[in-house]
Amino acid sequence: MKNLALLNLKYLVLILFLPVLFLNEAKAQTEATPWGNITGIRIDGQLMPFETTLSVIGKDGKVTSTEKEKQRPKYTREGNAQLVSTNIDSLYFQEEITDAGRGKTSVDIQLKANA
Repeated sequence: MKNLALLNLKYLVLILFLPVLFLNEAKAQTEATPWGNITGIRIDGQLMPFETTLSVIGKDGKVTSTEKEKQRPKYTREGNAQLVSTNIDSLYFQEEITDAGRGKTSVDIQLKANA
């Protein structure tokens, strides 16, 4: 009976301290909007703000950028990657934003023109 109590205590300690092993993984996270703009990176819970957009310059010189309610984006998450599919006019974007370590992010953008 004493061995069983000791075994249960070991499992309890393991369960309580297991999340500590993964704390470094969650200390940096890229914040992105569903339409693909990056708004900053969180480091140790503190937001380091900046803003990115995807922009297209038309023949007339008019600049059109990704912003809220301007497209119909598709946003998903796969692990530590945020995936955004959207378009501006006939230019289609596939954007993958991946946390790449403390204070780092990787952004992969693929474009397809349907003219």
